[in-house]
Amino acid sequence: MRLPYLQPHTERKRQTVRFGGLNYGEQAAEGEISEALNLSTRLYPSLTQRLGRFRVSGDYVSPTALFLWQGKLVVVDGATLYYDGESMGTISEGEKQFAVVNTKLCIFPDQKYLDLESKVLEDLGAVFELASGTSAQFSGSTLAFEQYHAVQTNSDTVWNLLGSSERHRTYFKTYTDIVWKGDGTYELTGEQITWLITARDFDRVAGRYVLFRRQETENVNTLEPNFRTVYWHDEMSGANKNDIETWREETSYEPHDVRGYYGRLKSGAVESQDSGGPIQVTYQFEVIDGRLGNTPLSGRFKEGDRVDITGATNPSNNQEGAAIQSVADYSITFQDVAFTSETATGGVMVRRKIPDLEYICESENRLWGCEGHTIHASALGDPTNFFTFAGVSTDSYSVAVGSDGDFTGCAAYSGDVLFFKERVLHKLIGAYPAEYAMYTYNVPGIQDGCHKSAVVVNEVLYYKARDGVYAYTGGRPYCVSGKLGVRAFDRAVAGTDGCRYSISMRELGTLRWGLYVYDPTAGLWTREDDARVVDFAAGPESLYFLTGGQILYQGDEGSHPDPFPWMAQFAPFYDGTQSRKRHNRLLLRLELPPKAWALAEVRRDGGPWEAVWRGAGAQSNSFRIPILPRRCDRMEVRLSGEGGFVLRGMTWEYAPGGEG
Repeated sequence: MRLPYLQPHTERKRQTVRFGGLNYGEQAAEGEISEALNLSTRLYPSLTQRLGRFRVSGDYVSPTALFLWQGKLVVVDGATLYYDGESMGTISEGEKQFAVVNTKLCIFPDQKYLDLESKVLEDLGAVFELASGTSAQFSGSTLAFEQYHAVQTNSDTVWNLLGSSERHRTYFKTYTDIVWKGDGTYELTGEQITWLITARDFDRVAGRYVLFRRQETENVNTLEPNFRTVYWHDEMSGANKNDIETWREETSYEPHDVRGYYGRLKSGAVESQDSGGPIQVTYQFEVIDGRLGNTPLSGRFKEGDRVDITGATNPSNNQEGAAIQSVADYSITFQDVAFTSETATGGVMVRRKIPDLEYICESENRLWGCEGHTIHASALGDPTNFFTFAGVSTDSYSVAVGSDGDFTGCAAYSGDVLFFKERVLHKLIGAYPAEYAMYTYNVPGIQDGCHKSAVVVNEVLYYKARDGVYAYTGGRPYCVSGKLGVRAFDRAVAGTDGCRYSISMRELGTLRWGLYVYDPTAGLWTREDDARVVDFAAGPESLYFLTGGQILYQGDEGSHPDPFPWMAQFAPFYDGTQSRKRHNRLLLRLELPPKAWALAEVRRDGGPWEAVWRGAGAQSNSFRIPILPRRCDRMEVRLSGEGGFVLRGMTWEYAPGGEG
């Protein structure tokens, strides 16, 4: 007798998923993630959300640059430099590069430094120019300047008509608008106003440093000289410097106060006619660079500096790279220089120049950088000198390279200094100039515009090249971003929390920004969000970054920010056979703290997403999610939620289907 044919019992199969990182490629394995939001591998092999972010306290309005030194933040906010929350002075707006040499925080492209001990902002370079109307004396090995601080002298003769009751006083006119320039000079424009002064005052104040206080009267706006109160500015450039109302008041004024530029009424004369007749007033008003104090030369130059001398009438007195032996307030004595005796009356300049470094880094207590096709290193411990060549170990250093293309970045690595072009690496090794040697390699270098992507994490240098993110350990660099697929990126900026490499970059084509994180220990990538980071700053306990005009820092495990969304879309699941399968259950080991929630969705063979489960913080951390049995070749899972989560494991239960 024939019996009906029965299908054999099909054993249910289980497939445990091992989590991988982000993979934009076509060959993504099961457990890898095709799209991500706010994920982290810090609990690997479990999957969790990124750490929270918190805003740094401070009244920053438009920050453009960020740096951290010994736990203290350096911020460029508009045109102001802040260190540990305190204003240090004026600086140009925009992005910066920072490097610390000795106690000097070097700032480029401004060519300035902040002394981290005295908290004084200075120029790396220095220049002193002979003032108009004064002289300089060349004699022996010494150049001496006339003792004079004025950077501009304004002279004028004015007329006014006064009544007899006012004969003991006279008024003379100047202008309302004073346009101050960065070099201390000014222009006078606008309507005329009246300054009130007595004839006796000219003798009394000649040679004194004074500024004038604005006073309002019923009919006339006057500036009255006040010899007990002066007003000053830090610099003669920047916003509000034109407005004398904004000058700071100083009641205990001392001559040569170093905080700014000052006006000085140098001389004047009054020639009075008979009562009611015209009065002629002649005066000289100078602008003084008070920042020089009483030491215009010794305050700018020091022993051992190499300077250029120009403007001498006798060409033999012009020098390049002359070494300063000693410097006094108004004179400099040089080593191995014999001047031809000469008295010069104008145009003489002493200058300690700084190369226009495009990229900088610090290595072995020197400031390194590149300009054009030349690599420079400062003197040992002294970033103010780049042209000291005395044949000693503390000398500065420079070398020209012949490779094609422009420099794109530099980095210090394990005692070596690396200078990159897009397809070239120049490596300098050695401990001092006589020992320095340069080696050149044709390898993928830093991509143009990605100089801030070079970051060392656990003795590995990572950087963004044209075709991906590379790692350098002393040999040939190797790519670590293959899992990002064929997507191209540019304008990368990177930082590290000490364990992971965070890089913000723009995807070409879509022009979409993204903050990606590479975990070297796990060898995995994740994506946090669309943050466009301008600067990172790594601290001993946290990672700071500047994005969207805000300075944020990454919280620790115990911090609880406001909940933020997260999402993990896993690569498609296949069974590895030609037959289709029926997925019956998805088992999740998912931990959700109170107030957190999660959503599970599935998609079959590229169809629409279907929500199959929603859960909130609960006592249980294991969830069995039933899925409507339906044959398919490819199954995708997307988990999303808000608040904290830890995904410990994920397992599929399925039964093989037919081949139809």
